[in-house]
Amino acid sequence: MKTKSLARIFTGLLVIALGVGLFLNGLGVINFADIVRQWWPMVPIGIGVIGIISNPRQWVWPLLFFVFGVAALLRQLGYVDINLWSLFWPVILIAVGLSILFQSTSLGSKPELDDDDATNASVLFAGQNVRSVSHHYKGGDITAIFGGVDLDLHDAKIDGEATLTVFAAFGGAEIKVPEGWVVKVKGVPIFGGWEDKTRKPTNEKNAPRLTINATCVCGGFSVSNKRSD
Repeated sequence: MKTKSLARIFTGLLVIALGVGLFLNGLGVINFADIVRQWWPMVPIGIGVIGIISNPRQWVWPLLFFVFGVAALLRQLGYVDINLWSLFWPVILIAVGLSILFQSTSLGSKPELDDDDATNASVLFAGQNVRSVSHHYKGGDITAIFGGVDLDLHDAKIDGEATLTVFAAFGGAEIKVPEGWVVKVKGVPIFGGWEDKTRKPTNEKNAPRLTINATCVCGGFSVSNKRSD
């Protein structure tokens, strides 16, 4: 299973669990507030695990979430008696220091050249900068959860049409396409959205077409003809 699928599945299941819990609580079947109070640490644990799997080089912040979740769960189950919030700022400072020492990837870094015909960019608490150089670009997938993706398609070429799927949850993406492409965006915005800043070509009939299917949950993206610096 692809790591981007893991991130989407986790986010989807979390939203479904919240809805089901509130529904059963409304029927009087369960006390959803008690369940949340007991098991909420599973959320940062899951975020940490998926973050480490999807971006092994960006391990510091996912590891922080995982350790915090485990400590909170042990406290909730009565195995340890610690004040988690008294450790919050010391742990944050340690994580920032580790990030400075071991991690250098960010949206401002030099882009990764990608000659694959399909984009596969997935970030969780991280950033990814990609420049496609494919001469038969077909589209692909972007998943940005609490992170950002910068995709530059100025050096890519489309054989007619291509389809790009974007999933942004508490994160976003910046997609840059060359002049002369027709861009069509459609999808579902949930407390999020997108912005299409591209200029329409004079001859749309014979122009390459990029369709972007988007799902934005408290996140979003922009698509423009801007070139990377």
